[in-house]
Amino acid sequence: MISMPDTPAITSFVGRERELTELSRLLLDGVRLVTVTAPGGYGKSRLAAELLNVLRHNHGRECYEVLLAPLDDYRRIPWALAEVLGLHLASDSEPLDQLASSLNGRRAILHFDNFEHLQAGNEFIAGLLERVPDLRIVVTSREILRLPDEYVFELEPLPVENGASAFSHPHQPAALMLFANRAQRADRSFILTDENDAAVAEICRELDGVPLAIELVAAWSGTYDLAELTAQLRHQLDIQAPAEEGPRRQASLRASCDWSYALLNEYEQATLRCLSVFRGGFTLSAAQAVLPSIDLEETLTALAEKSWMFARATSLGVRYFMANKAIREYAYQQLLASDDYELAVGAHCRHFGQLLESLCEQLTTAEQFTALKALDTERENLYTALDTALMQSDPTLVQPLARYLQEYLLIIGAARPCADYYTRIADYAASHKDRHLQAQADLALGYAYTRLADYATARRHCEQAAERFGQLSDTAAQAEAWIALGEIERLESNLDQARFQFNRGLAALRETGDLHGLSNALFGLGRVAENESDFALARELINESLSLSRELGDKYDIALCLNSLGNMAYREGDYISARALHSESLRLRRSLGDRRGIAQSLSNLGNVEFAESDYSAAWTLYADSLRIRRDIGELFGQAASLNNLGNVQYCEGNFADAQQLHLDGLEIKRTIGDYIGCSYSLNNLGNIAIRLGDYALARAQLAEAVKIAREVGNRECMIAPVALIANLLARTGKHRVSAILAAGVRRQLEVTGLAMDPMDGGMLEEGERDALENLAASDQLEVKEAGAEMGLDDLIDLALRELD
Repeated sequence: MISMPDTPAITSFVGRERELTELSRLLLDGVRLVTVTAPGGYGKSRLAAELLNVLRHNHGRECYEVLLAPLDDYRRIPWALAEVLGLHLASDSEPLDQLASSLNGRRAILHFDNFEHLQAGNEFIAGLLERVPDLRIVVTSREILRLPDEYVFELEPLPVENGASAFSHPHQPAALMLFANRAQRADRSFILTDENDAAVAEICRELDGVPLAIELVAAWSGTYDLAELTAQLRHQLDIQAPAEEGPRRQASLRASCDWSYALLNEYEQATLRCLSVFRGGFTLSAAQAVLPSIDLEETLTALAEKSWMFARATSLGVRYFMANKAIREYAYQQLLASDDYELAVGAHCRHFGQLLESLCEQLTTAEQFTALKALDTERENLYTALDTALMQSDPTLVQPLARYLQEYLLIIGAARPCADYYTRIADYAASHKDRHLQAQADLALGYAYTRLADYATARRHCEQAAERFGQLSDTAAQAEAWIALGEIERLESNLDQARFQFNRGLAALRETGDLHGLSNALFGLGRVAENESDFALARELINESLSLSRELGDKYDIALCLNSLGNMAYREGDYISARALHSESLRLRRSLGDRRGIAQSLSNLGNVEFAESDYSAAWTLYADSLRIRRDIGELFGQAASLNNLGNVQYCEGNFADAQQLHLDGLEIKRTIGDYIGCSYSLNNLGNIAIRLGDYALARAQLAEAVKIAREVGNRECMIAPVALIANLLARTGKHRVSAILAAGVRRQLEVTGLAMDPMDGGMLEEGERDALENLAASDQLEVKEAGAEMGLDDLIDLALRELD
């Protein structure tokens, strides 16, 4: 019960220098009562002990520590203090009077440790302060005293990342330094290095920077390596020190939680248990959905005051959080062992199913941004609700989550989690023979696998969805599946099939009056026309889609339309319009958190900078786009970004690097079946092969590029390799044919209104100049006229014949 003032600490003091300085300043500046509060294991007692040492040795103050954990009656506090002061209390006089008389004039500082279980003793603290004007008191407790003039000092977890504090270690944050310090006690050879600091940081992050948890895990460093320790963190509640050190309540996080849990009343325990179903925090209204019969606001305040949770003001209102992962896990285990489990998890599922439905209905309206922000905030709760629902035998818990979750996940670029979740939903639907849920799962899987560029799997699921929705007579949903199939066909360059699917979806949706569906169908048809380089029709259709999206207030679809319009302006050489359209699209996508769209807009803005020869700006935009696309697993976009980066390297004369980037991109495009992309990559590789003087390789790559382009019917893809073939033929002495092809390409550009890529344009000019210089003046006009009269198919036939 007594710790003498000069008893040396068992462990060194690490990581609380800022708090130590601030507490010293408070007490020396006149604050008379400071309560250091935090959950168990945050180092309150250790900090207070160090504080007393500093005040004693640096400022000459009398400092005394009173350990209250062994007491089970608040009326014993005066005798505990008297024992520390070496004072014998007379039985015929009031203890408070005797203690006050002894302390008066001494400018003492008292530390009452572990006060949380003796709250009724706060009147004794108030009495001491009233009778001893020079007295300063520090209380360490998981619960505040609620006394007048009490200064509440909330202790935070140790930082895992370095901040701007003057007390930050120059290389490592406090949590890592504590781990290293305690690990060295178990393993003298342990040193924090550049090689292991990421693993240590991951451990400290998983432990939420809780000092006791860090110390308990680090103490096993002599027995396990860092990878083995990381694997044990999912059981962090039960990790114990290798040998008994300190109080039993700190032998493990579970023991620390047991100590605090026993101090809660019945309502507080029930509330804590049931609220453990939440992940990532919760609002008061969400808590009331789980616990409608308890006066929650008052109970939540009490739990916050007892350090089980905390509240934060956010832009969406006040939000409550469990203090850390260990506390949340402890409370959840209490829930599992109680009779409250079924009711709590069922209420949680229903609440977030209803919330998801409400918010997702706003995703195609002017409230889209607000809805996305709310969904982002509740993402962990949504995942948890679905995880829980899939373990129950009640499909009504799963249905609203399955109906809407994919809309949110695909907007934020989470295609892989979408595929994983809806695979589980499909299995659940099959086992429960829920046909509508199965159809919903198939459609969501079709969308997800389209984003993941697995078109065969996507097509299979969309076809199944269309069939199932047809059997259920759900016309709108069946039309949505047809539109999804149209997009798959478009991406695989089956443009006639794409047009067919979009048109039948459009016809069905005109009957239902679904404006959002109509907008999607029109947009799809516009993209088909864009792929065919029919920009007049494409603009008409996409502008019609844009008008509907603006009418709905759907920023996501507005950004899609602006992106396509920007691409067409770019391909026509109108870089001012292209930059403006892509910039506006990027702004909208950033406001929505649409990472896939952000990557796309960055890439397209990079194209504009590239076309205007600002290769440094283009490289930065392309690299940023690639990072996002790799992060979200978008293969189609990754291939496009690799192609773009290869083009920058080409223009800067780094042909070998450019060739490797294009080869990497081509490999992805072949894997996912992006035929138009393959044609572009082969065209670029042919260009590089020409520059490297490998004409045989150039012939093979350009021939394949033009054949693919002809097969998919993309005029831009057909024109570009013909321009390069003209250059290649000029280099190999076929000047007449080269000049005819060059003239034919120029005529096709004029007819279609297309602007040639700067690299291909440069090769065209170079080849044409070389060819004409080697022709007699009388022949030059003839070959130009011959080329101008040829159609695109004739030009391609001529080019391929000359390559053989």
